[in-house]
Amino acid sequence: MAKESNATIARAILARLDVVKDRHQLTRALASYLIEERRIGDSRAIMRELEGLLLVRDGTLYVHVTTAYPLNSDQKNAISQIFTKKANIKNIIIEETIDEAVIGGVRCETVDSRLDLTVRRQLQQLKSQTA
Repeated sequence: MAKESNATIARAILARLDVVKDRHQLTRALASYLIEERRIGDSRAIMRELEGLLLVRDGTLYVHVTTAYPLNSDQKNAISQIFTKKANIKNIIIEETIDEAVIGGVRCETVDSRLDLTVRRQLQQLKSQTA
């Protein structure tokens, strides 16, 4: 029997969330399924997938931004404008991570896309083109 993907499980949970009256029962059923299928290790990935689906359903987009230096409000607004062009996006949540290894620029990741404009990536591309 084929193993269900984490995304499939998350979609099934989301469908049940709207119709089930006892969410504790849904939680117990999910825990039982994960134990029975020996997939407890997938629980975090399934919850992340479910969180992404809930945000999309509610018109919210979660953007993880990695930069070498903290973003100012103008930069955050520019990132928000780029991603609000997506359909049904009413609200954007930006989580910022500072990583000096990116050297400069910005990397933005959402549930379904990645925009990497970091200096580090550009240097890696240049290196691979000259090799």
